[in-house]
Amino acid sequence: MFTKEDFDLFLRWSGQIYDKNNEEHKKVYIELNIIYNKIKEWADLSKRQGWEIDITRSAISPSLNTKFTGYYWAKLYPTANRHLAYVVSIVDRDDFTGFVVGIDTFHVDTKTRNSYCDIRDNNHIESFLSIEEGIDKSFEELGAWAAEEFSKLSPNYNEILHSLFPTENINITLENKISNDKSMMASTDRPLNAILFGPPGTGKTYNTVNKAIDIIEPKFIKNLGQGLSDEQQRIEIKSKFDAYIKSGEIAFTTFHQSYGYEDFVEGIKVLTTDDGKLDYFIQPGIFKQICEKAFVSSSDSLQKLDLAIERLKEQLLEEPIRLKTEAHKKDFTLTYRGNSAFYAKPDAGKYDNPVSIESIKKLYINPGIQSGTDGVHFKIYTAPVIQYLITHFNLSEYLEPKNKLETPHVLIIDEINRGNISKIFGELITLIEPDKRKGSEEEISVILPYSKDSFSVPQNVHIIGTMNTADVSIAKLDVALRRRFKFTEMPPNPELLTDTKQRSGKSIAVEGVNLKDMLTVINQRIELLYDREHTIGHSFFMKLTNSSSISELAAIFEKEIIPLLQEYFFDDWERIHWVLDAYKSNSEPDENLCFVRKKKNAIGVMGERWKSDSNQSALADVWELKLKTFQKPEAYIGIYEKSKSVQVATEL
Repeated sequence: MFTKEDFDLFLRWSGQIYDKNNEEHKKVYIELNIIYNKIKEWADLSKRQGWEIDITRSAISPSLNTKFTGYYWAKLYPTANRHLAYVVSIVDRDDFTGFVVGIDTFHVDTKTRNSYCDIRDNNHIESFLSIEEGIDKSFEELGAWAAEEFSKLSPNYNEILHSLFPTENINITLENKISNDKSMMASTDRPLNAILFGPPGTGKTYNTVNKAIDIIEPKFIKNLGQGLSDEQQRIEIKSKFDAYIKSGEIAFTTFHQSYGYEDFVEGIKVLTTDDGKLDYFIQPGIFKQICEKAFVSSSDSLQKLDLAIERLKEQLLEEPIRLKTEAHKKDFTLTYRGNSAFYAKPDAGKYDNPVSIESIKKLYINPGIQSGTDGVHFKIYTAPVIQYLITHFNLSEYLEPKNKLETPHVLIIDEINRGNISKIFGELITLIEPDKRKGSEEEISVILPYSKDSFSVPQNVHIIGTMNTADVSIAKLDVALRRRFKFTEMPPNPELLTDTKQRSGKSIAVEGVNLKDMLTVINQRIELLYDREHTIGHSFFMKLTNSSSISELAAIFEKEIIPLLQEYFFDDWERIHWVLDAYKSNSEPDENLCFVRKKKNAIGVMGERWKSDSNQSALADVWELKLKTFQKPEAYIGIYEKSKSVQVATEL
């Protein structure tokens, strides 16, 4: 959803002069452009099936490129006419600031624009929502509001279209609300490339499981709510997820600093054979593997080919087989040593020739491929292998799929921001764009550097990434990656810290400590002292219940929360003290309830002469962590409730 911070940034810079050489302006420009991702998501949820979206992703005004613009919008075209569109926008205008939807013209002559302005000024073709009302709504709610308001505009789109462009003979029908039909929602609600971002412990990885299953089997989670507890539902969801992992329809990986193209796409690997020789082979990475599986899923013939190849592997692991080349009937021995290729050794030759599984698939689909082209390098041996599969494993000739719905496949990339995106994706960063994928009008394919295979990304491959904002801000994320993904923020949600077992809806209290109130206040202070990207997630406390002991809460603080705060504030213990002990006074009994406090008489160990030395001015306060305090419920309550002494001091 849109946030107050989005509008604070937007309004602060709206109309300001932009200096392209100013580092602060460059950073702000990047941060402001991120808001356009939210505009795009809102637009996706506002449009009808068949409509097209156009969005200009620039925080700089196109008409006056020296200023930050005060108008962020997306155009929704219900017809082929590109001069009239529905619009969803956030604006900073003289007459209004907030959310605006309506009908507007683009790239028209002065006469047409003046006619439009007359219609706009005397009719209801715009609807407004204040900042406060808008940021309180989810994207789905904003989309529903926009769709409903579109239906109320008077004159409507058709009437304005015919008034401004009399020669146009196009009509549209606008429903009053967003359809709940799953097939329609699939095109807008499930982006092909998505990233969940937020601070540690907000359930990003946890939620990728749900999102992946919802993509593959949309009704599964919805239908689980019948009589099952939250724990039972999670067991069922995880079991389904594991089944999809096993079948290859879901794949999971984690990016890190050493992760590279060879792990993700393909690379040359080495294997020591039984006779001590080194065997080099090309091994597909996880992304190439899931793309291949997704492509195969659209064809019954390719699925049967995969099964036949697996059976051939099993047979060859027991003993080699003898085959003949088709043209000259030369004998050769076929073996399999694992990985992604068989090996053909002619009786009259010394060397093993690789017959890759990829080349088998390509030649099976297109028998007319010439040897040495399109990744098929040993057709003389590949063709007899395919014929053996047809003869011995009941494999039929390849048949083109006829309007078969492709099974979605999902690749989950945890910690996507920790990898070197250019190094990992390489040239494939372009291919993941929806309009560059296989089968689209703008389809792009590339020749992979090692295998020399022609490669493109299927339409049924979804990528879900997670991003820890404590590691890196979105503003610092690789620009090429940021442009190709839709971002969903996952902030801490203390409201989830409720007693689900009793279904009372009340906040969990551990020996009187209200976890929801405690986490809320901690995060409010972190936002004040640092920023909202370094807050603490609710999942750290999700395992606690009303029956948990204070020792369990203390263990979480000692082993997880305190180390995290140390990392956030670079061991600045005074700031950690303000996060945990701001409501506590420096006198008894509050002092004994402080998690972090100054050491008394810390400079006494230096001796009297040092006290009067000039070095004393360089003395920093020495702080200590009071481990005994972690066992006191009153100390945690003191995080979010003012002590009596502090209340009195505040009143005075």
